[in-house]
Amino acid sequence: MKTVFALDMIVKKDIVNELIRLKQEQFQRLMLEQKEKLENANLEDIDKGDLLESPRQQMMAEIELQATRVDGVKADIDTLKRIDLTKAYTHVAHGALIRANIGFILVGVASWSFVFGEQKVLGITTNSSLYKKMDGLKEHTEFHLGEIEYIIFDII
Repeated sequence: MKTVFALDMIVKKDIVNELIRLKQEQFQRLMLEQKEKLENANLEDIDKGDLLESPRQQMMAEIELQATRVDGVKADIDTLKRIDLTKAYTHVAHGALIRANIGFILVGVASWSFVFGEQKVLGITTNSSLYKKMDGLKEHTEFHLGEIEYIIFDII
């Protein structure tokens, strides 16, 4: 029979893998959008001294912004892949999965909340205000951030 610890580690692995999958989908969408924008750029458009940017310049600025987003998502995927899925945590830290009254909180990368099984999962970075409030806390700790009360049940 598997121990609770082993089951917790399986849940953590599954949540991290699901977030990697979601980030990879986002990466693919961004790459496709960037490809389409590049294909639609009018290469014959020449800025003839207009004070306003030409459509091509605007398109190139959008492509540069898109590239920044693509790089960010790629970095998120790399960060998630580096999380040690075998490490047990005794306090909130980077790489920890927190089971709380609001659902799961994964400390590693920012993400929109998503549903895993029947639980909500939220990804946060160590720069987030939520993490700064939780940093170093242990299991069975309660705290408030703004009007919201958080209860840390387990740290995986």
